[in-house]
Formats: sequence, structure tokens, C-alpha cells
Amino acid sequence: IESYDAVLILGEDLTQTAPRMALSVRQAAKNKAREMAAKTRTPDWLAEPVQRIGQEAKSPIYILAATQTRLADVATGEVVASPNDIARLGFAVAAAVKGETVNGLDEDAKAFAQTIADTLKAANKPLIIAGTSLQDASIMEAAAELTQNLGSKAGLSLVVPEV
Repeated sequence: IESYDAVLILGEDLTQTAPRMALSVRQAAKNKAREMAAKTRTPDWLAEPVQRIGQEAKSPIYILAATQTRLADVATGEVVASPNDIARLGFAVAAAVKGETVNGLDEDAKAFAQTIADTLKAANKPLIIAGTSLQDASIMEAAAELTQNLGSKAGLSLVVPEV
């Protein structure tokens, strides 16, 4: 997860359901600063110079969740919505990746979906994270469709409860 340069989290509060994954997303947010430091030939293990070079630059992390999450501080954008709305936004992003539009969303939601789609398309290695915590299969279907629309460069990570 740390190697991805753009992340979309659909319907999961990773700090509650998968804390190790949440830490990995935090690390992925630092990739932009590492990339900037690499251009100046600064080794990424030199944390302070990398941070100074990055100037608070973060890789894009978008979160669509049912509650406010503790990852909000690293998020480029976060929306708190119902499971149905999260799934609809997920399908809207998937459609926008293909150049299509989805009816039934207000203009702000369409614009946000387009922004996420543009970010994921521009990424070298985008990651979609979804899971079962909201018990809504359509969220996982939206994640799968979005990953498929992004092609082979995209990754999909699913969060399931421990048994």
C-alpha cells in the first residue's frame, strides 16, 4: 500500500477496521514529498530533509466514509455520507474514469467525483480500498468496477473482519 501514489477509500474507517492498513495509507500520503526529494537526489531515509523539500506536499488520498475518520489529516478530500451515497459516488467516479456521467447526483457530487477520477487516472499507481464494515455489497461492486475501469495499473485492497 505504501507504494501507491493515489488512494481512494470507499466506506471504511481504516483506523478502526484495519489499523495497519491505515498506517500504510499514512505512509502512501508521504510519497509526493519523497518523489520531490528524489529529484534532488536526497535519500528517502533522511526524514527531515525530505519533509523540508516536500513542504507539506502529500499524495492524494480521498475518503468516502460513513463517519469522520482519523485519516482526515492526510486526506485531500473526505466525504461523510450514507452507505448508499458512498456507493453512488463510487459508481460516479468509475463512470467518470470512462468519460461517462451518472444521473441522480447534484453538481457538487458530480464535480467531486470528476476530481477523484482525474486524480486516479493521472496517478501512476492508484489504489482503491473498500470493505465489508458497512455491510453494503454495492460499495464493493463500485470499487471493483472502478478498479477495472482504471486498468492494470490500479490496485484493489479489500478489508474484511477477522474471524
